[in-house]
Amino acid sequence: MQVPHSRFRHPFDALNSAGAEKRHQLVICCVHGHEVSRAVCGFLRDEGIDCRYLVGGFEAWREADLPVEPIDGH
Repeated sequence: MQVPHSRFRHPFDALNSAGAEKRHQLVICCVHGHEVSRAVCGFLRDEGIDCRYLVGGFEAWREADLPVEPIDGH
C-alpha cells in the first residue's frame, strides 16, 4: 500500500533519477519516517530539488487513518 498518487521508488532509484525531478516539489516517505527518507531528502536537496520528508513516514499516515492505495505492479 502507498499514499494515493505517489510513486514507489527504491531509495537508490530516487537518487539516480534526481535530475529528472527538479521541476517538482517532492515529499519523501519511508516506512517509519526516519533515516531513509531523511537521507534521500538531504541528497535531493543537495542536488537542488525542493523536497520534504513525511514525519513519521507511512506508518504515521496509516495510523492517522488517511487514504491508501495499492502500489502499481506490486
